[in-house]
Amino acid sequence: MKSEEKPQRPPVLMSFTEVKPHLYLSGFGCITEKAIHDHGITHAVDATNIPNNKRLSSLKYFNVPVADDLLSKINKYFYEVANFVDSAKSEGGKCLVYCAAGVSRSACLVLIYLLLRENMTLRDAYYYLNQKRPIIAPNINFWRQMIAAEEVEKGEATVKLITGRLSKPIPDVYLHRAVKMPEQIQKYEKKKSGFCTGSESTPTIENDTKEVEVKEGEEENE
Repeated sequence: MKSEEKPQRPPVLMSFTEVKPHLYLSGFGCITEKAIHDHGITHAVDATNIPNNKRLSSLKYFNVPVADDLLSKINKYFYEVANFVDSAKSEGGKCLVYCAAGVSRSACLVLIYLLLRENMTLRDAYYYLNQKRPIIAPNINFWRQMIAAEEVEKGEATVKLITGRLSKPIPDVYLHRAVKMPEQIQKYEKKKSGFCTGSESTPTIENDTKEVEVKEGEEENE
């Protein structure tokens, strides 16, 4: 009997993504001394939540011990991470923000940095980062915290959550992604987590305590 094949990791999962000249995003698996040296990284935000994680002596670290789940409070680190990234920039260095795969926790922290320090809306920050790293997909708990942070920082939220015949809500920016998540990555993520961010069902938009129906026939524009 043929054993079930494990999904292969897409190449983008094993690479650094340059977000800004002083800011990079990645997963843990691609961090090597050579890669750090080649990219000129001097600072690192470790959001893996892995005990006794390997550390490189050449880097200054900031630790974000948060699990990638529906309960963790990542928002308490938003401003501290932004300050740490800025300190790398002011010292003429470069900061790498990483988690297990460079998909959820690290993406969330980078999105918030773009919101807080690059004067982007959350919507624009998502589209900007999606162009550079199509696999980004913060979990819905982190999206709620980012949306709340934007409301506090900017006075209004530019991203809404949509529901419908979905098992979980998704942010409406997924309906008009600037770059479609590569098919190979979609298959990998689906096999790994059992969660798919796309749906053919007609969604509704979460708006505080009420839901507003999206017009019939509105489709994802990818």
